[in-house]
Amino acid sequence: MGILVGRMSCAWICPFGFLQDMLKKISKIKLRLPQWTTYTKYVVLIGVAGVLVYFTAEPWFCKICPAGILEAGIPITLADKTGDIKALVGWLFKTKLAILVFVIVGSIFIKRFFCRVLCPIGAIYSVFNQFSLVRMSVDTSKCGEKKCGICRTVCPMDINIHDNPNAKDCIRCLECKYKCSKDAVQVHIKR
Repeated sequence: MGILVGRMSCAWICPFGFLQDMLKKISKIKLRLPQWTTYTKYVVLIGVAGVLVYFTAEPWFCKICPAGILEAGIPITLADKTGDIKALVGWLFKTKLAILVFVIVGSIFIKRFFCRVLCPIGAIYSVFNQFSLVRMSVDTSKCGEKKCGICRTVCPMDINIHDNPNAKDCIRCLECKYKCSKDAVQVHIKR
């Protein structure tokens, strides 16, 4: 998927990304992350999903992933009629729950908090953005030198597409294209 469309799947098919988009609508307070935080997802990828797995032979990111507890852990535990699963709830479940709460709170105030800071799948897909079949460009003759900034304002990844239309963190949600009053943002398929 990443080879074909880069991070576009993050925008169009990821249910956890959709949840974050909904959560950011809760608060009018919007915080910006420092630029260096865009690299923390690579640290998570290498550290938790790489080195830790190598030394323990355990899929640690799967064990602490907030999407997993929200989409499966909590529903399965709540649906347990026999109590067998509820009896297994321990420190790992509580740790995942704490991580989920942290990510939910972060997502209320920061656009796509988990995707931008922690998601190792997004880190893998981001490598393919520069090779992806789906490409974006900005017609500078339409956008001009003023750079109105609407593209960055509407971008869930807080990217200024005018500076780099195929940025590694761009999820190709196309919000910048839809909101650009001058139709300066173009999407095309690489040939």
